[in-house]
Amino acid sequence: MKERDEKIRLLLESIFYESPEIPDLYENPHYHHLLQSGVSWAEIYSIIDEYFTADGRLYLRGIEEQFIFDYAGQELAKLNLHVRHKVSELNRAAWLLGLIAAPHSTWKNFQMGTDDLAELVKVRFWRNGIQTSPAVIESSSVNPDSIMTLREEYAVLAIEAINSVIYETLGLNGNDAAFSNPDSHSLQALLLGKFYGTPLSLSTLYLILAQKNNLPVYGVNMPRHFLIKWESSDTEIFINPFKNGVVVSRQDLYKQLYEQNYPIHQQFFEPCYYDTMVKRNIANLTILYRNRGDDRKVSLLDSLARNIPV
Repeated sequence: MKERDEKIRLLLESIFYESPEIPDLYENPHYHHLLQSGVSWAEIYSIIDEYFTADGRLYLRGIEEQFIFDYAGQELAKLNLHVRHKVSELNRAAWLLGLIAAPHSTWKNFQMGTDDLAELVKVRFWRNGIQTSPAVIESSSVNPDSIMTLREEYAVLAIEAINSVIYETLGLNGNDAAFSNPDSHSLQALLLGKFYGTPLSLSTLYLILAQKNNLPVYGVNMPRHFLIKWESSDTEIFINPFKNGVVVSRQDLYKQLYEQNYPIHQQFFEPCYYDTMVKRNIANLTILYRNRGDDRKVSLLDSLARNIPV
C-alpha cells in the first residue's frame, strides 16, 4: 500500500470510528485533513472499497456528496478564474463542477480526454489546407495576441474543425431537455457523448478545445443562451454551440435581445471572465435542484458559490 493511500485509509478509519461521538463532519478534524490532502473522491472511493468492511463502506460512501462539494469549493478557490484566456484554469474548473454529476471521474482522465479532442481539432484544422506557420497552433507558449492576424477565412476553417469534433465525432447537440438533467451540465458526461448539452456546458467544451489550440476565442455571457466569440484585430464572429456551432451576426443578436425584451448592453457582447461562467453554472444547477425540491443540494451549491472570489 502506498504511503499516501495508507494516510488516507487512516483518516477514513478515524472518521468512521469517531462518527458516533462526532456525527457532524465539520466538527471532525480528520475530515478536514482528508480535504486538505487534495485527494479526489475517485481515489478515496477505491480505498474505501478495498480496505473497509461492509459497515465502514456504507458509512463512508455516505459522505460522498458532502465531500464532493467541499472538495470542489476548496479547489476552485485555488484557481485564478478572473481571466479570459488561460485554459488550464477553465479546464480544471470544468472538471471540478462536473464532479457534482460524475463524482468518480479523475482529473487525469479528464485532462487526457480534453487534450485528445484538442489534438483532433488541430489535425482537422490543418487538413483543411491551412499553410500558415505551425507555430501558430502547436506552440503552447504562443499568446493569443500573436494570432490576431488570422484572416476570417482561417477562423471559419477553425470553427468548422471544432464543430466537426463536438457535433460529429462526439455526437453532441443542444436540447431544451438538457436544462433539467444534471448530467447535461457536466463535461465529464458530455465527453462520453451520451447526453444533450446546455448552452453553457457546450460553450465551455467549445472554449476549452479552442483555447487549447491558442485560438482567440472567448466566452460571451449573453442572456438566455451563453455564446462563444472569435475576436481578433479584424474579425468578430459569434458562435452558438447550443445550435451545433452555427455562426450568428451581431445584428441577429440585437434582434434576439429585442424580441426577449432585453436592453442592448455592450457588455453582453464582450468576452467574459471564467468566474462569470462558473457562477452561471452554479446558478443553473441551483435552479435545477430547486425545481426538483432537493433543498440539500441547493444549500451545498449556495456554499460552493461563496468559494468563488467576487
